[in-house]
Amino acid sequence: MFPTTTKHKPALAGPAYLSAYLSNEATARVPHLAIGGITPENVGELVAAGCRGVAVSSAVCGADNPGAVCRAILNALTQAPNQHRSPAGRLAARGAARG
Repeated sequence: MFPTTTKHKPALAGPAYLSAYLSNEATARVPHLAIGGITPENVGELVAAGCRGVAVSSAVCGADNPGAVCRAILNALTQAPNQHRSPAGRLAARGAARG
């Protein structure tokens, strides 16, 4: 999705690609995870594009406070309107709200 130091990518998909992918009726309901360079600072761009899940590595493993990074990313995903979240995302949101 975004530039990353974990793996070289000659081309990046980006939020616009994700938005187009999710606007297609044939792929709109297909489970997906966005991956690549995702941070608390840019995950909102993916959420705005309709992203329902992410996979992160460097942002968490390289953080001084990995738990805070995970919470920030999870909060961005779970604060999205329900139509953008999968059933698993809605369950994660309920679990995060409980504690």
